[in-house]
Amino acid sequence: MSTDHVKLGHLFAEIVSGHDMSRFDEIVAPGYVNHNPFAEPGLEGVKKVFGAIIAGVPDLKVFAEDVFVSADGTRVVGRLPL
Repeated sequence: MSTDHVKLGHLFAEIVSGHDMSRFDEIVAPGYVNHNPFAEPGLEGVKKVFGAIIAGVPDLKVFAEDVFVSADGTRVVGRLPL
């Protein structure tokens, strides 16, 4: 898993745009907590949510226009235009 947080934001956009849900293994931490009440927990929940989004919007492409990392490095936020 990447520890370069800015690179991580760009990799997320690459994974979503490439429609390859298996690549979420590269960026989702083992202890990831999904706070979406409609999603399964952990990595499998992430894959299913994004799989459903891509199934609904099969030509979806995103890019990381901006990636911001909190001062303590615990949060990454991206501006990802569709």
